[in-house]
Amino acid sequence: MGGLLALSAHLLFGTRTLFRIAFVVMLPLYLLNTIGAGLLLQLLRIRDSAPDFIVLLLSMAAAVCNLCAALIALFAQPWMEGALAHHVVEGALGYAVRGVRGSYSVVQRAWPALFTSGLLRQIAAVLMLSMPLILVRLVQTVIGVESQRIEEYSTAPIIALVVFGPIALVLGIFLVRTVLGWSMRAPVAAVEGAGILGTLRRSTVLVQGGRLRMFGRLLPFMLLNVLFSLLPGWCISSWAETPDSAMMFGFVGAIGLLVGAVAMFFVIPLEAVYLTLNYLDQRVRGEDLFSQLAAGDDVGVVEAPAAELLMEPIMSAPVTPAQHVIALQQRLRHEGKSCTLWLDLAGAYGEIGDLGAALDALERARAAEPADPGVLLAIAGVQRARRDLPAARIALQEYLALQPGPEAVNVLHRDSRFSALLDDGGRS
Repeated sequence: MGGLLALSAHLLFGTRTLFRIAFVVMLPLYLLNTIGAGLLLQLLRIRDSAPDFIVLLLSMAAAVCNLCAALIALFAQPWMEGALAHHVVEGALGYAVRGVRGSYSVVQRAWPALFTSGLLRQIAAVLMLSMPLILVRLVQTVIGVESQRIEEYSTAPIIALVVFGPIALVLGIFLVRTVLGWSMRAPVAAVEGAGILGTLRRSTVLVQGGRLRMFGRLLPFMLLNVLFSLLPGWCISSWAETPDSAMMFGFVGAIGLLVGAVAMFFVIPLEAVYLTLNYLDQRVRGEDLFSQLAAGDDVGVVEAPAAELLMEPIMSAPVTPAQHVIALQQRLRHEGKSCTLWLDLAGAYGEIGDLGAALDALERARAAEPADPGVLLAIAGVQRARRDLPAARIALQEYLALQPGPEAVNVLHRDSRFSALLDDGGRS
């Protein structure tokens, strides 16, 4: 996580075009949020002493600022995330990167998918974060008391929690899986050009099998988003409740509001770049992206320093056995079903302990190359690991039929896996 996060910060703050792509949207969003919050703070301070028309004017101005900020966040922020994703991927693959206008223009067609998938993910995230509050309100409604009086009842809260707790837990897990599964929606929509449902399905497939890892990677951003979302409300309430004799506390609240707005200015685009690098990481190590590109007649990888700089942390990261399996499956789809690839896939399945899948891959390798003795020897090894000794002996018989002579028998006798399966005559 640390390498990709550091690279994300380096790209965002060290690449002028990338920063400008974020700047176009985040600057007006930041200014509107800050001005709206400032107007609201001033309104709360003078509402009891100022004329009514001043209060009305400040209220309308704050409402307009907040409405404009909400519209930018709703409609323009997904577009920015798509432009950032497309620009990062272009640089990673070594293509000639576009400017700010070009990056926004190239993902214009993907805006409906970016907007709708982003909106659905935000709704799921809000429901996920609201689940504890919803559970508390359900308990209060069932027992008919306010939260401060719940402790006066002994069994009612427990019964309500027993009834609604499992439901809330299941819904919470489903929402967490949904939010994590849709986390790569922006690069999928911007780079692959998928539709709305296709974007959500494709993002879920990319994250599948690594949701726990993705949760760990996104948890800091989730906490920061919650913190900075709650900070303005806390600052405004602290300012409003601060007496005139303690204005320093109100000043600290205003500073906190400003710090939160500045932090969000950088956190949102940083998360978009970070998710794009995770998308590339999954496609390079999980789907063997470069082999797919090299295999296509109309697609090539251009050598470029930017590509080498960007892909080095991804390519140098260790590939897990599960990712190795996925990469080999992708190679089989794109390169054809060769005996060598089936053997490699069988070995990868063996690394993760799936001996049944390993045996199936070896049988397919045998169908591709029936006269390859190495395949038969590998089948014997897998059958022995599965404790199917008769099948292992049959495979050894077939191996020796293809490799006659005492030298092959001596090789098996020297191998501790097969020596016990041979009789004194060198045959099973």
